[in-house]
Amino acid sequence: MRLIAQRVVSLVAFLSLLIGLIKSDDSSSQNSRQYLLAEEAKGNRDESKSAPKKLLERINLKNADGKRAFEIKPESNGAKLVDADDKEIARYSVTDHGLKIKDAADNVLGHIVRHDHAYKIEDADRKHVLFKIAGKEGGDWSVENGKQERLYRIKKRDYGFEIESASGVSLAKVKHKDGKTSFRDAKDETLLSTKDHISQLGLACVTLGKIESEPLRFGLLVQFVVDKRP
Repeated sequence: MRLIAQRVVSLVAFLSLLIGLIKSDDSSSQNSRQYLLAEEAKGNRDESKSAPKKLLERINLKNADGKRAFEIKPESNGAKLVDADDKEIARYSVTDHGLKIKDAADNVLGHIVRHDHAYKIEDADRKHVLFKIAGKEGGDWSVENGKQERLYRIKKRDYGFEIESASGVSLAKVKHKDGKTSFRDAKDETLLSTKDHISQLGLACVTLGKIESEPLRFGLLVQFVVDKRP
């Protein structure tokens, strides 16, 4: 009887040791899995940080007659702007700070520099600020010249954006409806439209006539699309 009791005790001890080993192995495996998942997530974050932002899809802007007016074509390091006849107007190169803007002859026209919720358009040598577009509370934006004089207000609306003069006069609207984004003048007549993925804020900037350079205005559109601005 004593022998049987000793064997039972030995068996119980053996089973306890076996269960402990299994739990230890499961815990080790779980820790390994958690470590691998953490490393994978870290790798994805690092890859996301190092991956350069760029334009992924073309943007075809049509005029009031439904014909192509402009097209922005993705390039390996940025984008290219062409007119209705496929003639190159400007080139945009993605940089660490934002965009470098060149004309068709490869002359540098300016730079767009990103500062959190503000963007500066600088001259070719990056010595002077030509314009500044800054985000405000509620989704509104303000446009100033290099002297910090307000030129425009771009106000967030349910339909998109409304462009106003510095004195508050409504100049134009950008509307998004049924998958179509359109720029409309003060009479609500469509001047430009697209069904391609676009930034409504960027399209609003294309219309800012006091930024006299067309390549610079379209540069803002490219920048806002790349930055996934609304």
